Amino acid sequence: MKKAIITIIMCLTFSFVILAQSIVVDKTDSNGIRTIISSDFNIYTTLYTGGSACLMYNDSIGYFLSLTLNEGYIPQIETGRKLLLKFENEEILELENKSNISSYDYTFYCNQFGTRYNIHPIYYLSNGDITKIINNNVIKIRIETDLEELDKKIKKGKLSKGLSKSLKIIKERLSIKKDIYSNF
Repeated sequence: MKKAIITIIMCLTFSFVILAQSIVVDKTDSNGIRTIISSDFNIYTTLYTGGSACLMYNDSIGYFLSLTLNEGYIPQIETGRKLLLKFENEEILELENKSNISSYDYTFYCNQFGTRYNIHPIYYLSNGDITKIINNNVIKIRIETDLEELDKKIKKGKLSKGLSKSLKIIKERLSIKKDIYSNF
């Protein structure tokens, strides 16, 4: 019995390690520009919608916050539209969308409940923005779209903790040189 309990605890511990933040892309292009993307982490879930985020890094541009939003419809988010992050202390951080999302820029999947559409806005982050998000608890986001403002409550600490973990693993990867000759 004791062995069975220990085995279960070890399996649970292993499954939590698998769910930890990781790197999904680490690529250097022919111009020597490196792009690193962390795995997605959940920031909100409702009965019919959900949202996740990941941190992206590019040598020539810097850091970006990429969102994946599953809202059941396809809003358009033109370049320059705002993302507002509201912190527990009522302070608001404003970010701008850097990718034009038209009615054709989405991914979708079908299941027994119907077709689900995901959109992927990308917002530039300065080092100060990253520090502010990590050190404060984001409680709500507002995304400016062509149809309406999309307001979502964020699970406590989800964005701050996920961004912190993603930043850590990206910085660890950046400390390792990577080019076309790596691991050849």
